[in-house]
Amino acid sequence: MTPRVVDIEVLPKPFHYGEESRGLYGSLVTQLFQLAKRITYCDGRATSVPVELQLNQICNLVHISFDIELEPNPFVLLAQRSSLTLQSLSIGPNSYVGLEGIIQETEGNYVAYPRLHMLKLFEMHRSDSGDLPTCPGVVPFPSLRHLHMDICHPFGDDTIFRGNTATLEYLKIELDYRSYHVFSEYDVFTPVSHPKLQCVDITFFGDGARGPDLDAADYLEYVLNIGSQATVRTINGHMDDNELALALYLFEDFACIRVLSLPGLCWLEFVDVIELIKSLPLLSDLTTSPTQLKLLPEDVTVDEFPEFMITVFAGLNDQFRCWSFMQTGVGNEVVRSVLLLALVCPNFSYAVPLPAERKEFMKLMEETIATDYFQEYTPSLRRLLFDGWNGKQD
Repeated sequence: MTPRVVDIEVLPKPFHYGEESRGLYGSLVTQLFQLAKRITYCDGRATSVPVELQLNQICNLVHISFDIELEPNPFVLLAQRSSLTLQSLSIGPNSYVGLEGIIQETEGNYVAYPRLHMLKLFEMHRSDSGDLPTCPGVVPFPSLRHLHMDICHPFGDDTIFRGNTATLEYLKIELDYRSYHVFSEYDVFTPVSHPKLQCVDITFFGDGARGPDLDAADYLEYVLNIGSQATVRTINGHMDDNELALALYLFEDFACIRVLSLPGLCWLEFVDVIELIKSLPLLSDLTTSPTQLKLLPEDVTVDEFPEFMITVFAGLNDQFRCWSFMQTGVGNEVVRSVLLLALVCPNFSYAVPLPAERKEFMKLMEETIATDYFQEYTPSLRRLLFDGWNGKQD
């Protein structure tokens, strides 16, 4: 007798044995799925499910996650049969299915998911030419709290966002000029929409992806206004770094940000980082990729160093505590910048490089603390080096 289970995760491997064993495997998986409330099936680019795996008797699941290349996809029908109970749905990058297939039956009837709280879409099929699909009138996800889309908006209207403006708390999306025009036309994001949105992660495409009729400044302003009240933000912009950096520390509505990640900004100078911290009074955690970070003007000497610090750091907020780096090859300028922040920010405690960079980073920290610029502050910097930065591993 199959034991009672709640969660089942199946990661099939290529079969190298007879048809009898293959059928036994399929029968076992089918029985487990029939007893489970939460199932995950990831088979990548498989062309068929095991011959004995039958899903048509399964329904009323709470969680479904699938990643399998099949047409038609049996997990789509499984999601529809579980529409009244489903709370979490994740569709993998190899699942050749558009979201309209999830919310519309083959007969044309629409399907709503009244209890769905989390929806994750990874590189779903989306037409890059022609008109995007629309689903007028349907409200498929009225209780959605967590929306994660590693794709640009797959609809030509506001289908996904209907009915959940009062519930959405987390949003991860990609934005191009087609998405921008859809969101603008349907007023998806306004200053008063989505009042509970606290975490926003946007990857937006500039330059050629903006389209000829879209002004860069208007586009950037729209991006920054999406969930402007959110306290945790990731902004990954494929456009001019200086343009984005300037917009960020001039954008007054960002005063509530506590955690900010800018993985796409590679050419930030140290003064840009400082201006960001100054302009965001509540900022405590910052993530950047400063591959070309320039610390001091060439004419600043050791004797002039204290006065330079006073000038640059005047008005710096006292909330800042953690600076993380997403690039490889963290060099001397980054290390010196970290030490400067440690001296002027009373709560700055963590500098977090990538795991592979930690050993070299700590070595550079030791060497830099011993230089003329920082010799006077060696005791306090050493204490932070070992008590603070060693303590944050992620």
